[in-house]
Amino acid sequence: HVLSSTISLSRTSARWSAIQMPAVDIRRLRRGRAAEKQRRGLGAEWPASPAPPVLPDDPLVFTRDWATWPHIETKVLVHGLSPITEDYLQRRTAFRWREDGSRIAGADVVLKPRRVYMTSAVVACTIHALLRVPRLRAICVVQVGRDDIVRPLMASVLSMISELPAEWTRGWAHAGHEIRFLNGSTWAIVTAGSGERVASKIGRSGSLDILHLTETAEYPHPEAIYAACASALPPSTGWIVSESTMPASR
Repeated sequence: HVLSSTISLSRTSARWSAIQMPAVDIRRLRRGRAAEKQRRGLGAEWPASPAPPVLPDDPLVFTRDWATWPHIETKVLVHGLSPITEDYLQRRTAFRWREDGSRIAGADVVLKPRRVYMTSAVVACTIHALLRVPRLRAICVVQVGRDDIVRPLMASVLSMISELPAEWTRGWAHAGHEIRFLNGSTWAIVTAGSGERVASKIGRSGSLDILHLTETAEYPHPEAIYAACASALPPSTGWIVSESTMPASR
């Protein structure tokens, strides 16, 4: 009981002495506490959130600085461009833009060595266009009966999109062999078809803005595919890229 009374009295005396403290001492005490909080990082304002990155206008800059894709063997993400791929992008006729943001029609035939990631770079340029412009339709044609190519290609594109800033790709969806963005633009993989009749129908299911032909020399009927798809492309804004590993005569 005596100990309890002593503690109670001590607390009462402390409160009383605080109430009677001169105003100048209270201000000094508050400044001291504020300085201590600042030293310990308490009560400091949160730094402002950085502004979201701006989507580059140049597809070469987008592909070189932002696009990534898994290495063919190690699956480690690859960043940047090989000298051959960068040379093509600097001299390309497809994927060109006017200063007002409109597209300039163009078509390229690319003969490439192996493992320079030319296909990935062309896909990156395509994705860049789909993010910039609403309601574009792009298809990527691969060899017939090669599911071992379709699956890795789709996985590579999904990885590329997922690594881009969310402000650019927000709302995209994947179903089967097609990717659809929130602005209505789509990218899809189609196979070249084993027969000429099937090949001649590719790309005719609707309007087409970007045609990407991969390993064209392996198609059974490349002329039929080109004739069918080229007729679906708008002549003033359509883009075509045909790329094949050397040697290739078709």
